[in-house]
Amino acid sequence: MLWLALFAPKLPFDLLARQGHPPSRPAALLGEEKGIPRLAEVNAAAARRGLRPGQSLAHAYAVVPELILLRKDEAAERAAFERLGSCALGFSSEVRLAERAVLLEVGGSLRLFGGLEALGMRLREALEPLAVTLREGVAPTAEAALFLARAGGGRILSREELKASLAPLRLSAAPLPSELIATLAALGLDRLGRLFRLPPASLSERFGPALLAWLESLLGERPPAWPRFTPPERFQAELELPQPAGSVPELRFALARLVHELEACLSPRRLGVAKLRLTLKGRRSFRDATIALRSPSAEAKRLLAAAEAALERIELSEPVLALALESGSLREIPPLQQTLWGPASEGHREKLAELIERLEQRLGEAALYRLGLAEDHRPERAFRRLPAWPEPQPSKAALPLSPRPAWFLPSPRPVRREDYELLSGPERIESGWWDGEEHRRDYYRARDRQGRECWLFQAAEGWFLQGFFR
Repeated sequence: MLWLALFAPKLPFDLLARQGHPPSRPAALLGEEKGIPRLAEVNAAAARRGLRPGQSLAHAYAVVPELILLRKDEAAERAAFERLGSCALGFSSEVRLAERAVLLEVGGSLRLFGGLEALGMRLREALEPLAVTLREGVAPTAEAALFLARAGGGRILSREELKASLAPLRLSAAPLPSELIATLAALGLDRLGRLFRLPPASLSERFGPALLAWLESLLGERPPAWPRFTPPERFQAELELPQPAGSVPELRFALARLVHELEACLSPRRLGVAKLRLTLKGRRSFRDATIALRSPSAEAKRLLAAAEAALERIELSEPVLALALESGSLREIPPLQQTLWGPASEGHREKLAELIERLEQRLGEAALYRLGLAEDHRPERAFRRLPAWPEPQPSKAALPLSPRPAWFLPSPRPVRREDYELLSGPERIESGWWDGEEHRRDYYRARDRQGRECWLFQAAEGWFLQGFFR
């Protein structure tokens, strides 16, 4: 087995940047030490201004009055890692979530993706829209891969060299209580190799079972402690805006971010959505809009076009504070057929569905429709409107025995018989006695003085032009 760990060392600040706050603004995560509020983490901008973890709030605000103070948002962090895990499932069948980390068993995927380097490059590209800073660690055990990622990154590719490669590393990156790490360091046990040389029984007796359990997991003597990740059945993401938005153009940046996150979560797993719900949240109310696609897709460009069209139809009654996107059920997208010259082009149905969506977004859904046969012999009633998509089932109505013109007039036009040369006919159509619109007509194919082929009929009221063949 070979594990790849992706550790997010600056997750709270990545989530802040996701909301549109520039990384150049100083920010810090609020913590607590002996009941006193202190800085737990700081971003690079705050560090450049002289702030450090452990400083009091009074000192921090005295140095940086414009400091953005963050509180740990477990729900937002969990949602971020669910998105990372969903994307990672496109590269491994076994994904686990740890504290600020995603772990993938990639040993079985190396051949499929062409080796570790190619897999890592594809994975980084897929995760880029999620905008989370990640450090990588690779090792034969999940715990070792996570430790390497937390320690700054590294690779150990075989179990034979695992213990020797870990021995020089400092214990400070271990997921152990800070008090325990400090106690071990005071005793000179600040590197893993020094712990490996001590008897396991004495380690457990003196420092507790947690240390021994972690060392056994590190070396693969225990299975991973985290359960397998099961992705959510639907995509859900919400984005708070850095400042209230009072117009549709101000919402496009947040909408594009949500749509690209959806693509990152679904595309690697070849899943798509056909329906989305967009929610605009204000201080007192919220507005919903439904985004419907004619066929499931996870392509950001296509989804964004449909979402922007839905956004244009919403009237804002108050400034928007947050934007939420929720999918309907996820549906599998079949892979494109491969040819000797590479992937085949997208199928006819997909192209047609995308074209219909774009036309409907510009013209309105009512402007697009199909024509289908109706079970009626009267020419005016022999056709009916059908939805543009999906493709209708074949009609059970019988086709007429004689040809019909492609161009029908809105209503029959009275004409003079002597202006036309009859070419064929008559065809008697006598129908409609049951609904009060009875037709009793004799139809002819004819040619007018301009040489156009026409469809005429003779009724009790005289001669009428119904349409043109060409």
